[in-house]
Amino acid sequence: MLTLFKAFLLLSLAGLAYLILFRLKKVLVPRILTLLLLGFIGACVVVPDIATRIAHLVGVGRGVDFVFYLAHVAWAFIAVQLYLRLLRQEAALTEIVRALSIARAESPEGVVGAGDAREPA
Repeated sequence: MLTLFKAFLLLSLAGLAYLILFRLKKVLVPRILTLLLLGFIGACVVVPDIATRIAHLVGVGRGVDFVFYLAHVAWAFIAVQLYLRLLRQEAALTEIVRALSIARAESPEGVVGAGDAREPA
């Protein structure tokens, strides 16, 4: 039976799938894996016994525990991916700022060379 809450969950999953397919420009494999995960979650919403059956196959007592563990692994993966992206962006920004600073640098007036100690005229 499809309750209002299940309908809400399925619409939320459909919205996420739309964003992943059409709005995010990512590599194909992560997009496919994410859509498979969303499909599994959708199947668990419609038929909750699926999670329990799979949980018993892998040695977990309840289906909700199995989904809970998977969610934690997924969030940890996402957190690591975001952290690595942040590190790459920080490194790229540092390079850009360094190059811009060097390009805009002006030598002080009157300085002729490194060894010349003359006063400006």
